[in-house]
Amino acid sequence: MSAVDGGWPAEDAPRCARCGQPHLPVAGAGRFRCGNCGRPLVSRLPRAKKDAGARWAHRLLALALGVGVIALLLRAAPIRGTEQRLLHETPPRMPPAMLSPGSPTAFWLPQPRDEEMLTIPALEERIRELRLPEGNPDTYFRNMEVGDLLFLRGIQIALEVRGGAGQPPAGVPGESAWVDLMRWRMRIAHAVSGIPDAQQSLERAASAYEQALALARTRERKGRAHRSLGYVRFALGDCEGAMREADRVREILGEEDTRLRTRCLFGLGRVEEAVVLYIQMMRSFMPR
Repeated sequence: MSAVDGGWPAEDAPRCARCGQPHLPVAGAGRFRCGNCGRPLVSRLPRAKKDAGARWAHRLLALALGVGVIALLLRAAPIRGTEQRLLHETPPRMPPAMLSPGSPTAFWLPQPRDEEMLTIPALEERIRELRLPEGNPDTYFRNMEVGDLLFLRGIQIALEVRGGAGQPPAGVPGESAWVDLMRWRMRIAHAVSGIPDAQQSLERAASAYEQALALARTRERKGRAHRSLGYVRFALGDCEGAMREADRVREILGEEDTRLRTRCLFGLGRVEEAVVLYIQMMRSFMPR
């Protein structure tokens, strides 16, 4: 059978790329074969459909990749922000006046809610209410609140006995200004030493945090309890113990509590390491 027999002039028939002979029609197959070597040639319409399908597949793949990248970027913020959520998680009934940026106790405790100032007697009354067994089951959140209130009470007592620690140093932001600020914060920590009532309050806060840790069932709650323990131990002057708590926070959450570790390094006299870590922390917050 020739190309002419099939109703297709040989001179107009497409030629085989392999041997140069014309392709002959094959009934019902939608394709042509070479009259010499039998090599099939896909007709132009199916090939065009196939190419169009490939183009759409590539477009859908690119769209899926783009959506995936955007989702990862959106998810990166809360993942990296776990430490920040813990740092700013507000305990109940936290007095704003003691936690304002200019307050000495703002160094230790989270940001406040808009509630009235709590005096030491008011703190003690609230602690007694929380410790009453009736209607107050031993829960993670109750122990964390008791720990926060005892922590604040101890710091307030120390500052009242010592007459405060003065105002934070003012200066141009930089390494030297940060070192001055850290020294001022260490003076606040040292204000607790030698005051039995303040030390006892902080030790009771540590016990409450330890009880909360025993009741914690999630990684984030355990991380927050270890973080609170770290700040209490730092306030008691136990920088090594505070560093161990910082290590536990990193093990549990997979993230560094940079603020706590920086202060522990400074308290241990490792000022250069503290400065390097502080600079890294500041750079991580800067837009890229």
